[in-house]
Amino acid sequence: MKKIKNIIFLISVLAFTSCCNNDMDDNNNTTNNQNRDLIFLKVEYQTNTFLGANQFHFNNIPLTNELPFEEIYIQPADFGSYTLKYTPTDEIVFDAPIHWLSYSYNYPVSLTPNAFPVSNESATFTLSNAVFFIPTLYYLEQEFIDTDFNYDEIWNAVKNLEITNQYVNQGAKVGFLFYTPGLGIFQPETAAWFVILYK
Repeated sequence: MKKIKNIIFLISVLAFTSCCNNDMDDNNNTTNNQNRDLIFLKVEYQTNTFLGANQFHFNNIPLTNELPFEEIYIQPADFGSYTLKYTPTDEIVFDAPIHWLSYSYNYPVSLTPNAFPVSNESATFTLSNAVFFIPTLYYLEQEFIDTDFNYDEIWNAVKNLEITNQYVNQGAKVGFLFYTPGLGIFQPETAAWFVILYK
């Protein structure tokens, strides 16, 4: 009887050790994951309609506490531009023209809205933790454009997407990019928001 108890005890110890090892492996995989995913979800400025996205994947990149972008803003005397460079690889992840006075440019996305299934879940985030990229803010204020943006309405356009929930559930960093291609005469129909998710 004592021998049977010893065998049962030994099996229990081995099972417990195996579970602990599996948990440690899972934690190590999470900690040591060196693959990064980045997505720009485009949202129409006037209607807050989701318009599609551009997605990027990077291998062997450590996770940083901040969104690892370098902003390059060339103010338009006549022609300028706004660029975001992903600093770990120096890859350009956003690049768009900005012209003085009216200019129409529909920033392209490679993935249409149909490529993104909708979830029953609504992703949430803390606005104070978000990063804001609004290169033309000064000019908007000079034109008396209301820059008290409602970020909740912008977020509502993408919060029910499966991809948004996936990113947020995996601790994604959140950013908002406001792009308008023309300065001097603000044309809201040409402007767009990009919700940036990075994990």
